[in-house]
Amino acid sequence: MKTVVFGSKNFGTKNNPNLIAEKLSAQCYYWEDLLFDIRSNQIVVTTADGRDIFAEPFDLAICMGWYKSERGGIYRDLALCLASILSAKGIQYWNSEMGLQRSTTKLSQMVKLSLGGILVPHTYFSLNPSLFLDKLSDHTPYVVKAAAASRGRHNYLVSNLSEMHQIFQSHSLPFLVQELIPNDHDLRLICFGGEAKLLLKRSRRDNSTHLNNTSQGGSAEWLPEIPQDLQTLAVRITQLLGREMGGIDFIETIDNSDQKYYCLEVNAIPQLTSGTDVDRKMAALIATING
Repeated sequence: MKTVVFGSKNFGTKNNPNLIAEKLSAQCYYWEDLLFDIRSNQIVVTTADGRDIFAEPFDLAICMGWYKSERGGIYRDLALCLASILSAKGIQYWNSEMGLQRSTTKLSQMVKLSLGGILVPHTYFSLNPSLFLDKLSDHTPYVVKAAAASRGRHNYLVSNLSEMHQIFQSHSLPFLVQELIPNDHDLRLICFGGEAKLLLKRSRRDNSTHLNNTSQGGSAEWLPEIPQDLQTLAVRITQLLGREMGGIDFIETIDNSDQKYYCLEVNAIPQLTSGTDVDRKMAALIATING
């Protein structure tokens, strides 16, 4: 059985992944050196030397050092990403509890959605951003967002790589870097019972920001109908993430492509008792529960 080992460079005094890999004659990969390149229906995971970790088949992954609470638990979410990919490829991993976690950052959401066939923005992530900076085009706009932030916090539009470097240098947070999808609004789809119940159109206050969030000053408008394709997407997404109740954020493309809705994130619980029109949201929740 061909085996690979995943572990942390900072393993402390026990469970040295290098030693385990050596005894097993296995390849050793570090969480800190993994680069996730996530696109719709395609995920490539490479290591510091640019090697695709799945280029050569293997049968078993032994994973350790992912249960750290450092940096907001991002190691755990990295492990969930890897577990999801391994499962999709039919590769066994120890311990399988790694795949029994909840998604706690936007990173694992992007991975799970991509694996499930949902359109997502092209996304890069690594604990070591230098691994992907040379893959980006200078003077091209990108969105840099904290992996675990909410309400539009720590979400930046950058126009060049110098601005991106400054963000990485001034924050210790783990960030995703995503392509900017042109838009003039986004859509918040509120789901109860695994189905779409309310649709909110959110528009930014002016062109001084790229954020449509009402928490960042955007305006909100309830739409009277939920398109059938969005209803179908909602069911699929709630199943993929196990979130029967949630707020799904979409960008509706303004070009004429067949790819109409990109999913930005899936909030575990929408703002039920705050934000826009609390009474309307609570009424929809009650109606769903009461049938």
